[in-house]
Amino acid sequence: MRTLRSRVGFTLIELLVVIAIIAILAAILFPVFAQAREQARKASCQSNLKQLSLAVGMYRQDYDETYPFGGWRPNADGTWDWQNTVAPYIKNKGVYRCPSTQDLDENPTNPQEWAWNRNPVSYMYNNMLGWNRTPMVDAAVRAPADCVMLSDGHSDWGCANTSDCIGVDWMGRPKTVWLYEDTFFGRNAILLTGWGDHTWGLPRHQNGGNFAFADGHVKYYKILRDDIKTRDQYGTTAAGRRGMEGVLPWLKNGDPQQGGSWGTGADQKWDNGDGNNP
Repeated sequence: MRTLRSRVGFTLIELLVVIAIIAILAAILFPVFAQAREQARKASCQSNLKQLSLAVGMYRQDYDETYPFGGWRPNADGTWDWQNTVAPYIKNKGVYRCPSTQDLDENPTNPQEWAWNRNPVSYMYNNMLGWNRTPMVDAAVRAPADCVMLSDGHSDWGCANTSDCIGVDWMGRPKTVWLYEDTFFGRNAILLTGWGDHTWGLPRHQNGGNFAFADGHVKYYKILRDDIKTRDQYGTTAAGRRGMEGVLPWLKNGDPQQGGSWGTGADQKWDNGDGNNP
């Protein structure tokens, strides 16, 4: 005797419920996955900075405990800027590039091609370590564990475009984008925090950046408030300067001599890129 078997299947309501559950789970998990990916990129960036700080340390050992030159270049010659002079200790272009950067890399067919958002170097050097075109000796850094040496940042400065650049990069090529002044220009917070509307993709890591210190350690700091979304908000609140002063005050962490390198009063604080903001 043949028995009747009921058909197994889903009703339309059941399908809609399943789809709704999947959509809710995706909405919850996708941001978590994105944060996990950013955490991985942040860790890779910290590894880059660690390798660069070790390279600076080897450079110091070879050059009488003197830091590399960086910034305020005579005749706009970038040959001796830090990114080129420490390169023999690294010999890997990838170490200079943060995986979260939004800057364009060098054009492989034309490394002389300039753009406002093109720079193969994702990290800025504290040019107070070479203040007044005189690289500082290691013993002059008062508190190496406090002194920022390298950081996440952006620069397209040093020559109006690569046709005006002077010198050769560490690969022996003239007038390339490796000759920019990759420093934060004294106390300029903008080159580390951006303008507040993610200019140059800054800050790169969840409103924060990675910093390498003169003693070699690397640490992450949140340097811009989450509510700063526009240039107007950034400028009227001096958000970059205040953000940096709140976590890495210039006098303690920016000035290698903690008061002996640069000015007095307002000149001993980060600026917002347009002078001494209140």
